[in-house]
Amino acid sequence: MFFSLEIMGLPYCAVTPAAGAKADDAEKTLDSCNGDSLQSMPLLTPYQLGRFQLSHRIVLAPLTRCRAYNALPQPHAAIYYAQRTTPGCLLISEATGISESASGYPCTPGIWSQEQIEAWKPVVKAVHDKGGYFFCQIWHAGRVSHTGMQIFQLHFICAMLLDKLALGEF
Repeated sequence: MFFSLEIMGLPYCAVTPAAGAKADDAEKTLDSCNGDSLQSMPLLTPYQLGRFQLSHRIVLAPLTRCRAYNALPQPHAAIYYAQRTTPGCLLISEATGISESASGYPCTPGIWSQEQIEAWKPVVKAVHDKGGYFFCQIWHAGRVSHTGMQIFQLHFICAMLLDKLALGEF
């Protein structure tokens, strides 16, 4: 089976050998896809992303880990991200709240206080020490988050319920 698609605007080709197919059949199919295999598989070729020279086009996408406590990234986050980087690799952090009311899930990190900024520094350093690039995905979940995560909404809902109780609407 053969498929072709575009990644970052460039063609990417791959071959999945059919059951019972010979290795040289796969090579012939791959050669028919825009030339030789290195030219037709730019996923592993360098890419200039603004001022960042990436060694390949594989990026660690944001993953909500739910392993932060009190909105602080924990020391194990440095290990987690460092294990996933290589020289010239781009990593994008998990969703990182921009304010106390920004979180959509429990145990997610923030970056609105100096304490949180300090907690992120060892994580970023671990990635930089291995030659990688680290982007922080800033986040505000907005209305999609549970009201239990929204401290201002929670106060409003409690006040509304108390009013309803006082008026005998329950």
